[in-house]
Amino acid sequence: MPKLDAFLLYSAIVLFIAATVLVLTTLTGGKHRATARNEVFESGIIPTGGARFRFPIKFYRVALFFLIFDLEVAFILLWAYVYRQSGWWGFGHITGFIIVLFVGLLYPWMKGGLDFVSSPKKVGAS
Repeated sequence: MPKLDAFLLYSAIVLFIAATVLVLTTLTGGKHRATARNEVFESGIIPTGGARFRFPIKFYRVALFFLIFDLEVAFILLWAYVYRQSGWWGFGHITGFIIVLFVGLLYPWMKGGLDFVSSPKKVGAS
């Protein structure tokens, strides 16, 4: 029970500090509202159009796969650093890790999620 009390106390302190910071910044923050302040500044160049345009989903997919496999490389490098100490036990675990990630890569590949140009036969497939 003492761990729960410590957790509740810690949570209360964190919430109190967060609320205090929010209230103080609202009260002491600048109230200057001008038209020029709300405009976009692009290195002295007057903006000619909207900054919000849609990117194709393929760019987000590439970014997502990069993050996933970048983390995979980080784990494998950490394993490679201690592979002698971990022995066969560590080798089995890293092999299982790589297999799980490979199966996770095969699923979107088979569904056509890695294709940049969608083919007519894969669009309707489920």
